[in-house]
Amino acid sequence: HLARAPVELALDLPALARTLGAENGFWRPEQLPALVDYLPAQKPLALYGRSVNWVVGTLAMVAYPAPLWLFDVRLGWVQSPSLPDNDGKGSQLGWETVVTEQDAFRLLTMKTHGQYLDYDEPEALPLPAIEPGKGLVLSGQVPHWLLTAVIRQRVPEHAWTAIFQPQLGGAVVVYSREASMSVGRIIRIS
Repeated sequence: HLARAPVELALDLPALARTLGAENGFWRPEQLPALVDYLPAQKPLALYGRSVNWVVGTLAMVAYPAPLWLFDVRLGWVQSPSLPDNDGKGSQLGWETVVTEQDAFRLLTMKTHGQYLDYDEPEALPLPAIEPGKGLVLSGQVPHWLLTAVIRQRVPEHAWTAIFQPQLGGAVVVYSREASMSVGRIIRIS
């Protein structure tokens, strides 16, 4: 699959994790600054292999605004689609988004009550308007192609963006324009 990647720079994510010092190919949040420094910015990327959502989110912004491709076992090589803007309630079964205001950030929770989200119908997966300025935390179990679509469309509007991972008890910062909010930092969420 790597040999058929649609762009020159194709990354095997578990192998890249080991290259950057991860034991057994498992990423740690503190590796994200090294990952960002390791790769050229704003160049097309293709991502292959299993990885946590916050690594994929970080790479989505390393490549931004250049194309980002992901390998999905059901779909093959796919790009992050463009999602429409509206109230966040789509026509795909179970798609719902909720924005919650917190003191230091806004939380965008993406819910999928159905078993399958159709990549070929992105118009049925709308995003809500989110007031820019504060940080943005993304939460929800969604496929990486959908997560990267949300990141690439909403992140540039916010001071920083993090992705929630329950196992860490917080959200990992994947992009920041603020020196005090470094990439790889974990924001505790109760």
